[in-house]
Amino acid sequence: MPKAAKSSASSATRKKHARKAAGPSELPLPKEKKPKDKAKGKGKEPRQKIYIPPSKPAPVQPDPLDALGLAKQLPAELVVVLRKLAKKDTITKGKALEDLKNHWVGTYQQSGREEEERGGMTQDTFVLAFLLALPVWLHHLPSLFLSSSHRIRLLTAGLHFSILLIPQLREQIVYQIAEVMPSSQAESVLGSWFLATHDVDRQVSHQSKKSWDLLVSIGSAPESTSGHLILEQSRRDLLISFLQRALLDPSSLYTNLNPVQPAFIPSPLPGPRKGPARQAATQPSKHADQEAPVRSKPDEEDESEEDRRGRLRCGALGGMKWFIEQSKDQLPTKLSDLLSTPELWTGLYHGTPASFCPDRECLGHGQVAVRKSTWAVLYSLLRTRNEEVEHNLSILSSAILRSAWVEPDQTVRAGMWEPLLTFLTGNRQAWEIDMAAPIPHSIHLEMDSEDDENSHSENESTTSHDGDPHHQPALEKIPLSTSESYREFLQFLQLGCSGSPIQGYPTILVILSTIPYTILGQPEPGWVAFFDSFWASLDGRALSALERGTTAAAFLGSLLECLVFLVKRSVTSSKDAQLGDGVEEQSAEIRKIIHQQIVRTWEELASRRLRLDGGVAGNVVAKTLLSLDAINEELFSAAWDPIASLVKDTFTSAGALGSHLLVAVLGAFNDQLKEGTTAHRHLRQLISDASSTVIDREAVLIKNSEQSSSDSPALRLNDLIDKFSAILFSEPAISKRIDDLMEGNIRSIISRSPTILLTYLLRRQDTERCAAIWRSVLRAMAIDSTFGRKALAQFLKEMEEMDLPDYLRPNDDDLNALASSLVTDVVTGGEEAQLPTVKRLLRNPVHFLSARSTASLIHSVIFAFSERTRRLLHNASATESTKLLWIPLEIIDNLTAHSASLDDIMEVIRPFLPDIFIFVYLFPMSGSIGDSPEDAFLLARHIWEGIVKRCSGEELDGIHSALKGVVRDLLMDVDSRPSTMALLQRVSEGHLGSDFDLLADLFPSKDELDDMLDYSSSDPVDPSLAVIQPLVPPQSSSSVHGAPVPAFDASGYSTYARILNALLYVLSNDRHLVRTNIWALRHFLVLSSVAHEHLHVPNAESSFFKRDASHSALQDVITRVQKVTTLLLAKSYDNMWHSSVVHCVSKVNDKAATLDSVGLFLVDLILKAKQSDSYRESFVLYSVLQHVLSGTTKADADQWMILARSLEKHAPQTSMAITLAVTEYAPEPPRLDRYRNELAAEILGIPPSKANSTGLLLLRKLAATAPDPDSDVVYLPQLRAVNFVKAYQQWVTSDEDIDEAVESEMTVILTHLAPILQNVAGSHWDLIFDMVENNLENCSFNDGTTLVMLARTLKLLLSIRELAETNKALRTAWQEREMPILILIRDLVAQSSGSADPSVPRSSCWGSALSIVQNLPTTLIDHDTLPKMCHLLLDPSADVQKMAYSMLQQAAKRRTEHLVVEAGVDTSGEATFHLPTELLNVLSRALEGNDESQVEYNPFGYMLGWMIIFDLFNDASLKVKMGYASQIRDLGIIATNFLPTIFASLDLYSGRSRAFQLDIWAIDEYYIQLHEPDSPLSLKLLAAHLFYRALLNIPSLIASWWNDCKDRTLSTAISSVTTRSFSPVLIAAELAHVKDPEAAAELSGENWSVKVANATSEVTMAFQVDDEHMEIGIKLPADYPLHGVEVRDIRRIGVDEKRWRGWLLAVQQVVSSQNGRIVDGLSIFKKNVTSHFEDQTECAICYSIISVTELSLPKKRCKTCKNRFHASCLYKWFNTSHTSTCPLCRSDFI
Repeated sequence: MPKAAKSSASSATRKKHARKAAGPSELPLPKEKKPKDKAKGKGKEPRQKIYIPPSKPAPVQPDPLDALGLAKQLPAELVVVLRKLAKKDTITKGKALEDLKNHWVGTYQQSGREEEERGGMTQDTFVLAFLLALPVWLHHLPSLFLSSSHRIRLLTAGLHFSILLIPQLREQIVYQIAEVMPSSQAESVLGSWFLATHDVDRQVSHQSKKSWDLLVSIGSAPESTSGHLILEQSRRDLLISFLQRALLDPSSLYTNLNPVQPAFIPSPLPGPRKGPARQAATQPSKHADQEAPVRSKPDEEDESEEDRRGRLRCGALGGMKWFIEQSKDQLPTKLSDLLSTPELWTGLYHGTPASFCPDRECLGHGQVAVRKSTWAVLYSLLRTRNEEVEHNLSILSSAILRSAWVEPDQTVRAGMWEPLLTFLTGNRQAWEIDMAAPIPHSIHLEMDSEDDENSHSENESTTSHDGDPHHQPALEKIPLSTSESYREFLQFLQLGCSGSPIQGYPTILVILSTIPYTILGQPEPGWVAFFDSFWASLDGRALSALERGTTAAAFLGSLLECLVFLVKRSVTSSKDAQLGDGVEEQSAEIRKIIHQQIVRTWEELASRRLRLDGGVAGNVVAKTLLSLDAINEELFSAAWDPIASLVKDTFTSAGALGSHLLVAVLGAFNDQLKEGTTAHRHLRQLISDASSTVIDREAVLIKNSEQSSSDSPALRLNDLIDKFSAILFSEPAISKRIDDLMEGNIRSIISRSPTILLTYLLRRQDTERCAAIWRSVLRAMAIDSTFGRKALAQFLKEMEEMDLPDYLRPNDDDLNALASSLVTDVVTGGEEAQLPTVKRLLRNPVHFLSARSTASLIHSVIFAFSERTRRLLHNASATESTKLLWIPLEIIDNLTAHSASLDDIMEVIRPFLPDIFIFVYLFPMSGSIGDSPEDAFLLARHIWEGIVKRCSGEELDGIHSALKGVVRDLLMDVDSRPSTMALLQRVSEGHLGSDFDLLADLFPSKDELDDMLDYSSSDPVDPSLAVIQPLVPPQSSSSVHGAPVPAFDASGYSTYARILNALLYVLSNDRHLVRTNIWALRHFLVLSSVAHEHLHVPNAESSFFKRDASHSALQDVITRVQKVTTLLLAKSYDNMWHSSVVHCVSKVNDKAATLDSVGLFLVDLILKAKQSDSYRESFVLYSVLQHVLSGTTKADADQWMILARSLEKHAPQTSMAITLAVTEYAPEPPRLDRYRNELAAEILGIPPSKANSTGLLLLRKLAATAPDPDSDVVYLPQLRAVNFVKAYQQWVTSDEDIDEAVESEMTVILTHLAPILQNVAGSHWDLIFDMVENNLENCSFNDGTTLVMLARTLKLLLSIRELAETNKALRTAWQEREMPILILIRDLVAQSSGSADPSVPRSSCWGSALSIVQNLPTTLIDHDTLPKMCHLLLDPSADVQKMAYSMLQQAAKRRTEHLVVEAGVDTSGEATFHLPTELLNVLSRALEGNDESQVEYNPFGYMLGWMIIFDLFNDASLKVKMGYASQIRDLGIIATNFLPTIFASLDLYSGRSRAFQLDIWAIDEYYIQLHEPDSPLSLKLLAAHLFYRALLNIPSLIASWWNDCKDRTLSTAISSVTTRSFSPVLIAAELAHVKDPEAAAELSGENWSVKVANATSEVTMAFQVDDEHMEIGIKLPADYPLHGVEVRDIRRIGVDEKRWRGWLLAVQQVVSSQNGRIVDGLSIFKKNVTSHFEDQTECAICYSIISVTELSLPKKRCKTCKNRFHASCLYKWFNTSHTSTCPLCRSDFI
């Protein structure tokens, strides 16, 4: 048994009082007494300490597998599993149990009688095997049931139940327990099983209980039935003994069931041992003792020793409870003895030692579950075994009373109250028994010091009780304070029932009723101490909890109930005792206590320390008053007098208790006290007196014009009238005084407290008087606006909680002006604070406004919202304060939400419902309208949905009809805020009702759209479009449209374009709808053509789109139109379809009925084109014919040529559209070839005077008939072609001025005639070359009007160059005229500013020009070509950029050659070398864009600009490269522009894990011509190549930026990527450069040698002097160039240390700081060494012969000392020393 906790008492004292507590009975397991030395005294020597060996552990029970030889009889697999049960490891045990459950027992349950695959055993064989194994299972069962592992216990319980379900095994288990097992093992098996049925874990206990109930039952017969075990007396005794051990000594029990396995000690090896060896052989026992606890730890898992003991004790207590409840007769003797054990009931106590059993271990210490189980055992005992309770009353009284009041755990207290109250009510003598118990004396003795106790002799400590002065005295002699239980009970009250006030206070009265008078004492001081303990919980804030109201009610109710109880008991006992004179004295004390408690209660309520509702407090106090009145009228007076005094004091002045709480208390009194009783009469008189006092004070304050306060008489009078109106108005005098006060002081009362006026009107049942007063109130409010607003707000706020009578209404519109101004101020945002007032007024206007005024105010509110909404709706750029929108919505929502029916306000709201709909469903999709409008949107949606939900079907139809008109207007309004897509999306959601035709209700009709198209411009947006579209007429012939520039919406669409875009969106998503409305295709094609033109010429003006219209949106329009066009026109047409269409056009209405919808549409289209003959209509016809003519025959094409010829005179533009479509998309018909020759022949007869009119038209027609150059069709016969050129030559040589349009069209035709004329000699080639030169001289890339001629001229040149390559005669003629023409083209390109508006025609011209100039002869490219032409990189066309780069690369090479020569001849050192300013400007404009020049962000052009910069570094001398690098560093463009662009492209900002992977790419090469502009991968690879070239050419700038980088993530990513992907390539390039023959030639020489070590990335250079070598090494780091190279001093000879360090530093600076390469550094070193050894003098400042900065020799010589210096070093010396003297001789350096 473990030792109890050591107390402060001596050992003798503890033994003595242990014997007292034990009484005559002996403990079941008494501790072994130690023999005492009677002779020991103070004079004796101290007792020597001796070693007492511990008790022997229980012997290990042999495993039946070995003891019974079962291991040889059982299947091997089963033996393996059973062996695991003996392991200490819980995991191994768990697997063994799972294996038994799933693969053995589970197999039996699932198999039936079928053959099993486990070892070939049948079910019967399986059962036989298990029957043999049952001893093994039962051997391990106790330790498994009591295992510290929850999982092991659960698996054991489940497996044991499964085993018992097998009948044969169940019978064998019963037999084993009843007949075979020894009693000790049976006790262990049954006891551990029984404990498991009451395990702290519910799952374990449930499973164990199922098996227990299946097998075990209580009975008296000793025999057990088959398969069932009867717990007869002997077995019950065994179980109870096991429970006793588990309860009182759980550690020993657990150790016995889980004995420590004996340690194996190996015997020493044979042979003689001496000295230490022998000593070592005697020590294993100590080692084994130390290892024992270590081996037991794996079985314990995380369960501590204390937790295990608590678990076992809980199981034992549960077993005791089971025995108590199951035993029908007398309890077993052993159980009765156990119940009489004081140590058992220490399970109720939370501390240690238990105050009532100090010398024993406290079972409940630190174990909540044990204490709960002990209380449960006690409750079962109280319910079923009263005789046991009476028998053990002396033990239970102290245990219960000393444990209950000090219990700290709330869960234990929850289960404690029922047994506690049951015990106390049934055993009221328990208090006195506990008080008489001797335990308190031992507690007193324990408080003595240990030194005092040790000073007593052994004889004094063992004296008998008769001589002990502290022996138990008689009961009547014990003073009241000696009852420790009562003291703890008072402390329990002081702590607010130990933190459980709600559960504890209702029990106090019951507990108090059990306390005897001898303990409680006299009213003074006994009762006083009791009530002081009550109030101490409030003083100590022990009642501060979340449920303060409930707690306070429980506290006050219990307090006053106890007061009444004590008074009643005292009065009753006094009457019974008939004490005479003592009664009066005691009565006075009682009245005093009543007075004190009532006053204290009132004070605590007033101070709000006791937070209790007035009604609840009043009910409690009223019940107390009634109870006291029932006992004695004097007692009632003792309680009532202080209440009346406090009430009067409160109403007379600013009393302690607030008026609201006071009136609530008095109201509760009025409800509880019955009329006619003395108490009620007192209350009525008190209320009347208080009202009179308050009326007088209020009248005085009104007279003195004093403002009301929070505790003014007006508020108190209001409370009195509200609560006691029946009493006050039933007394005429008081009623008249109140009426006079109200009628005579209306304005003052409103100013002071309008609440009292409303309460008066509500409670005063006088209709005429109240109506007159109310009208006076309204008139007073209307006179003064300021006063009226304030009063109105107060009235409306108070009226929310009270309903005034209906007869209180205005006679007229007295408040109309006041209300109107108030609403106006609120809606306009000036008086937002008055918004609640307006909401309340419009929600409940009946007492203030007439119906007409109310409707007018509602209309003004809704109109304000509607006006603001419409202003925002029709102005896309307007914004509005969200507050000004939210305020009207808040008012409208207030109206609709609180109106019982919408009929009253629907007439006012109906006209504005579309505005609410628009605000709800369209504004959220229309961009920002102000600051944070989300709340306003949600509020408006709530209003809309509420109205729609409450409207009838007819009303909804009207609303939907209005909404259709609004949406239609918005669709056509370019100023509206909602986009067309937002409108269509909302319409598609079904908000416009079910009866809705999308096209008819929302869109204009066909005729309306046709009129809108006719009103629009029919010209192309820019004449330069003729470069890509042959139908575009010349600029001179295009008409100027007189229509004004239309307005555009927020997306840049005109009204017509806006409608068509919406219609296109609808029809493109509905195939059926688009097929039934094919007429819309004409408008769609117009929209698509204009969108195409805007994409080709973005800055052009048109009547359809604004300049800044989104290109992606325009591309989406084009895509949708192509989709619709393909859907409608992509089909097969029969043989007669084309002829039918042509016939219908020639003869209108003939055969029209036989055409399908496409045919009719095409006929209508041709007729409209014929009528207007405009470019727009002809292009639409051309677009349709593209699809129609696909797959036609020559016969069909002939029909269309017939139609074109018929339209030639009246509609030439339409005729050309048909001709061009047939030429391009139909097979070559005979009529087309004849028509082509007729046109050429007709031109021959045109005189020069008609060349600009008739001749121009014929040229355009002839150009339209030109076949594809790659086709087999011959344009014109050669002879006719020669004559045609001669005719044109006559026009040119005549005196007439030929227009540029004629020359432009002639250029087109000559492009097609050049292949025909290439073999014909004559002057026509001179004419062609002259025309080309003339055109080039008159054209410019910056002039948009000349782009068409320029494009056509360049195309002609390209054709001639191509023909000249294969035609010798033409090549001769071309070579004679080539150089002037190429110079003209070069100058055109160079003179272009690059700032012209970007367009596809201009890019086409650039492409043609660059395809010519990119292969210019070297004589035409000089060092100025690069700055003149670098602007080409800004062209938006990637093809142009790539061709420009090819040319600029050659120009960069020429510029480098020029600068290298200049650097070589520069002897003064004054020359500077910079990058072209034009090239740097290109970088800036490409990266940032330029609004003035309309250059957009162009990453490809920006990167090409850097490619050119790095091309300039190629083959440049070190001096030139240093100039470039210095300029780049000074501009700071590496850090600000270049690196951020590169890192963003390579995703380095996302970290190295997400960076673009370059492992599979060769970054040292990039072919610009293969760049794909639409591929993000191409741009990333180009960025990687640029970074490689930057690291190669300007490594010091990159390394400097990296070293200064503060972003650790970015720095790490750059380092990782550089080291992995760039540094190896750069190192290889540097080493290869050293090996390059040119570099090797530069570094080689007599006595010089260079070695390259690729493996170590190192270059060494050696110089031989005589037979010695001077050698240095340059080693490249792994992350080169982020870290600089290492210049190593390998060997120095013939040079002093200072000079040598200077040379090495020079090499280091050139390579690491001056962006030089290794070859450059080695060259510097070679020059220094060579100069040194050729008697060259070094600079006396830097000790180098070669200047690191100037790369020059020291030339500045001192005239005095003759020393030479570098100019830069000398300049630095002058600046730093602030003198101009020689650094060596200090003479003036002149």
